[in-house]
Amino acid sequence: MAEMLATNPLPAQVRIEMQIAGFQAPAFPALAGQVPGAPGRIKIHRVLKVTAKHYGTTPDELVSARRTQPLVHFRQVAMYVARKVTGRSMPVIAYYMGDRDHTTILHGVRAVESLLDAGDVATTVAVRQITERLQMTAGRI
Repeated sequence: MAEMLATNPLPAQVRIEMQIAGFQAPAFPALAGQVPGAPGRIKIHRVLKVTAKHYGTTPDELVSARRTQPLVHFRQVAMYVARKVTGRSMPVIAYYMGDRDHTTILHGVRAVESLLDAGDVATTVAVRQITERLQMTAGRI
């Protein structure tokens, strides 16, 4: 790890702070301040909890293998919100969504985007309310 930090173009203070914290310096200096799990960052499991509460179900149901139509829609909304507010990759979101394939997340995000583009009021309101709730409670577990 020391070799990687020595060749990284980040300022020395940032490299030292990241080394102390146990993180490797990112390949791109612009990402230096984006430490995974940083306080205030919205986490995927929080998206699942807030989405489940919004729809009156449980996070376990959202990540289950059940494919009833309402549950699939709730799950896709959670996928969309997780992608938009966490900035995490689709494979990471897929892992938290019941160890699904990343293409399932891509399909879910696109399905919700289509509904939003078509002006689906219920989906638009749900996404807005879930996102607002997440932003109000950022940093909580």
